[in-house]
Amino acid sequence: MHTPKEDDRPTFSTRPAGLVRASNLVHGLFLACITLWATACASPPAPESTSEAHTIGPGADLSFLTLGPGDRIAVALHGQQDVRTPPDGSAITAAGNLILPVVGPVHIAGLTEEEALRKLTEEFARFYREPRLSFTVMERSSKRFFVLGAVSHPGPKTMDRALTALEALSFGDGLAPTANHERIALIRRHEDGVEVHLFSAETPDAEGLVQILPDDLLFVARSGAGRFQEQVVPYLQGVGFTTSQIASLIIVADRL
Repeated sequence: MHTPKEDDRPTFSTRPAGLVRASNLVHGLFLACITLWATACASPPAPESTSEAHTIGPGADLSFLTLGPGDRIAVALHGQQDVRTPPDGSAITAAGNLILPVVGPVHIAGLTEEEALRKLTEEFARFYREPRLSFTVMERSSKRFFVLGAVSHPGPKTMDRALTALEALSFGDGLAPTANHERIALIRRHEDGVEVHLFSAETPDAEGLVQILPDDLLFVARSGAGRFQEQVVPYLQGVGFTTSQIASLIIVADRL
């Protein structure tokens, strides 16, 4: 007769069935609590775009580099020593005019450098035969963007060339120790709302190589400092966002 070895003998739980079920229930509740705790401790979600426009992307579009008030322009008429601006240029006025000898004020705001040169040449052609002009942009200050939030030097920044989001972020001279490096928000305003693009400063990738445009806002939230909209709204109010643009951003953030 076969005598079962000790290892072949069936094993039985010495715990009552009810106790086993209760233990499993407690284990499940523990895992659920851990999941809820991790979710609550995670960073609050940032908002999505509220505008139907989709203009944020890579590239180097220079069409935005038009002239505007505050830009300093140096102009000289060849062969006429007295017909020129000061060496450091003349500033375009708030009305968008460049005031020049002989021809007086000429509206050039909103034009590219090539367009402005053509227009000035046409104006001087009223007084000189086949005028040849030199035209130099000495300083650009009419185009700006904003770097705000948890950075070393927040505020408006002058934009004199095409910039990626990561390049623009560097104008803030570094992130604060409390900054959320993983989700930097690029916010672009439109008439029907705002466009939002998120990128990381911790692990730079293609998301940070999108081109920024004048009046864009880069916002760096602080980790553990509350919801995104609670941090960003005071800044939006100070840089010209309309009430409807701010409201749309808050509504979407609350849905997340």
